[in-house]
Amino acid sequence: MNYQNQNIRLTLAIPTFNRADFLRKNLQIIFSQLTSTDKVEIIIIDNASTDNTGNVCQKYFNFNNFLYVRLDQNLGMSASQYECLVRANGDYVCILSD
Repeated sequence: MNYQNQNIRLTLAIPTFNRADFLRKNLQIIFSQLTSTDKVEIIIIDNASTDNTGNVCQKYFNFNNFLYVRLDQNLGMSASQYECLVRANGDYVCILSD
């Protein structure tokens, strides 16, 4: 992962569980609108998915400020959102649904 987290203005955080197809579409839309100079980070908290969520995220590991975290067990939505918040570096944080 090419994670820099310097001068981040906006954090887009997505907690997910077994919704790889929806996550794939969301990431395609997000990354189609970003440039290399945008001060945006993307954080994916994988709540112990059993589908191919990790493979979907692997495509984006080379992008600056992309963080994928896979939890060992499903902690539920509230805990996943909390994990997003504690890892966020942006001045503003937006938690998105996949």
